[in-house]
Amino acid sequence: MIKAKKLESELQMDWLSVTLDMPFINDKEIDFLAYYKSIVRKRYTSKGNYDNLLSSYNYFELFCKDSYMVSQLTAVFCQDFKDLLDTVALPFFKQ
Repeated sequence: MIKAKKLESELQMDWLSVTLDMPFINDKEIDFLAYYKSIVRKRYTSKGNYDNLLSSYNYFELFCKDSYMVSQLTAVFCQDFKDLLDTVALPFFKQ
């Protein structure tokens, strides 16, 4: 039963990665910024998506002074990034 659920999950992830043109990360030792930048490049022809992704990439680059592996992305990382956005980006958009 557990093997069947795992196989089902893998098939769903494969289907979504093709549908969304955004592969899921199976290797946890991938550099997060490099991976995210590859997603940004793929979306170049989609102007609205590209601008939003590029903006978020720039904030990630500001936040991730060192290299971060996907395995290092935790809830604390996400909260710290949100706090950065609240202090840097939010005041800009409130103008």
